[in-house]
Amino acid sequence: MKLFLTVTLCFLIQICFATTFYISPAGSDQNGNGSSSNPWRSLFKATSVVTEPGSIIHVMAGTYTEISRSLLSPGVSIEGDGISSVIQSTLTEEFVAIIIARSAEGTDGNQHIANIKLDGNKRTTSWGIEIRGRKNFSIHDCMIVDFEDRGVLWGGRDDNEELPPAIYATGNSFYNNIVNNCAKYTDYGRGCLNIGGQEGMLIYHNIITQTGRTKGTNGWPIKYYNGGFLKGCKIYDNTIIKEPYDDISWDFAIELFNEFGLEIYKNRIIGCIDLNHQNKGEYPYGAYIHDNIIGPETPHTALENGITLEFETNDVIVENNILKNLGTIINFTPRDYNLISNLTINNNICENIGIANKKYD
Repeated sequence: MKLFLTVTLCFLIQICFATTFYISPAGSDQNGNGSSSNPWRSLFKATSVVTEPGSIIHVMAGTYTEISRSLLSPGVSIEGDGISSVIQSTLTEEFVAIIIARSAEGTDGNQHIANIKLDGNKRTTSWGIEIRGRKNFSIHDCMIVDFEDRGVLWGGRDDNEELPPAIYATGNSFYNNIVNNCAKYTDYGRGCLNIGGQEGMLIYHNIITQTGRTKGTNGWPIKYYNGGFLKGCKIYDNTIIKEPYDDISWDFAIELFNEFGLEIYKNRIIGCIDLNHQNKGEYPYGAYIHDNIIGPETPHTALENGITLEFETNDVIVENNILKNLGTIINFTPRDYNLISNLTINNNICENIGIANKKYD
């Protein structure tokens, strides 16, 4: 009984002493102490000092221009006052994020980033947030706009290899966010949200849009990372919009690789769902695509695909969707020796299928 009381008391003390630290545009990194009455000035300063799990860095309203990367420790969360808490940076180095949360695979983050706006400063900054190796991490109620290369990069591995992690990241979620104009296309498409090595990740109630760049330079709203390797992940109740096919970059709104038990449902998608290497593994299906509205509001003059299933396609279900104003409803692109098996296409509504004012010789 004494041991139980001691452990419980220590737990309660830890909760009671979970501390909130503050930053303000009027604060001071030299003379501040992180209190609400004497805040620091930069997120970099706060993340350098605040490393105790359970701590919160509160971003008070205003605009912050960071000059260095902020390394976020496991267990430390960032919260703001909404879109009035704006973080941008002078960072211009390629593949460098403003906020970096990187650890060995399977590290328990037990943390969140919420209620802030991350601004890529007219696309001069490459990435917004980089997370690697951490589980139990959420990003919610944020606005992420105008990054040059990627908005959020979220890998289960702690490196850049296109391989499954030894330990999949679990308990991660991305919801209630607005992400706009954060992905470019050159020789391949990057993503506003890039995910890989995740098990059970939830992506919901977001608005993710990539339409704002010149012809041939728009990336994808959602893109795989680390070769994909996604188990039991769900993408639902989102609005996902990609620039129409422009004869240079593909019309992919979602492009994922190596999916097991993926579920995509109740989304409004303008652009193509492109899936590669679908297998059910330990799940009831490889991919289950249902109850979505897919396709532009009016037909386009270039070929628009609704769903593209590449390489092997095993145990995929496509049902109860509305596919409209598309040139091709479902497109299969297997390679040599790839197998298509156990495919169910059921109860979909296909409206106004074709290409607008397109003349072929």
